[in-house]
Formats: sequence, C-alpha cells, structure tokens
Amino acid sequence: MNDLNEEDEVFSTENKDAIEAINAVRRINEEIYDQIEEDEGFQLEFLTNGFCSGIKFLGDIIWNEDDNERKYDEEEDEYEPMEGFLRRQINEILKKTANIEVLRGTDDDSGN
Repeated sequence: MNDLNEEDEVFSTENKDAIEAINAVRRINEEIYDQIEEDEGFQLEFLTNGFCSGIKFLGDIIWNEDDNERKYDEEEDEYEPMEGFLRRQINEILKKTANIEVLRGTDDDSGN
C-alpha cells in the first residue's frame, strides 16, 4: 500500500499533519499486527470530523491537530516527525499499563 501524499485529491496541503498522521498510523498498525498477528484492540485509530483529526490508542487520544504536543523546532519551523512522536506516546502508555496488577477477588484459587 502506498503512502498518501499532499497531491492526493482528498487532502489539501493545509492537511499535511493529517496525511503524515494517516501514514504513521498505517505503518505502526502494520508493525503491531505483525507482532500480535491479530487485532486485539492494540491498533491505532485515526479519527476525523472533517475539520480536526486525532489519533487514539487503547481508548485514549494521543494526538490531535488542535492540541499538537509534538516537539517544535523553531529554527527549522517544523514539528518532530509524527511516527516518532506516536511511538513515544504508545510506549509511555504500555509502560504504565505494564505496572497494573489485577487484585484478587473473593473467588480466587488461594482459598482466602
């Protein structure tokens, strides 16, 4: 599958963040699928209402156009690459969730 680009009819050059986001989501989702080999809900979701776009992971919005939290390079007048930003956000979420322990309920096997 080819990446979208600014010349594609569905996008104007004003939406270059959305194009970069869609391409990053596709590449990361392919990588996740290759590791898990099925959709277990770990896929990124690209969302849009036609005016604003966002990306969701495990139910949390990790990026949106209106509140762009990517690092900005003033000298270059550009944001950090979307894919690197998304990977960092995903890894932060996975680190947090890896620390969650499920507490035993009253119906556990320990006899307590």
